[in-house]
Amino acid sequence: MWQYDLQELRKAATQLLIGIGFTTLLVYKFEIRQVLILQAIFALRGLYSNQLVQIHLLGRPATGDLKRPFKAPNPLAYARRRSGPRDDWCRGPLVNLGRRGPRSGATGRAMLENMTQDDSASGASGKKSKESKKSK
Repeated sequence: MWQYDLQELRKAATQLLIGIGFTTLLVYKFEIRQVLILQAIFALRGLYSNQLVQIHLLGRPATGDLKRPFKAPNPLAYARRRSGPRDDWCRGPLVNLGRRGPRSGATGRAMLENMTQDDSASGASGKKSKESKKSK
């Protein structure tokens, strides 16, 4: 069991070193300083959510998600989770275009047509106003 824990510890240390190396590159080569704050936050979050930390430092029993061998986390699991109230903030004019259902087709197409008509009308009026300025 301790051999498996050491192997997982090496994986976590490698991930941490890659993150530090990438952050160092962004800071010194491209002078992007905000990455330091994000890297610190994500490193602490990753440390807390690490299964070895949960078992050995926080004293949680090795059952359920903490049972060895550890399951590899799905990077798309967060995107697949759906919650009712959380989706309400992102409902915009184009959100319903990709959804299938009785209301999505006509409503989405009508909104898209209205938006394209508005864009073409504003583009035409913009050209006319530029031409009128040139003639003056």
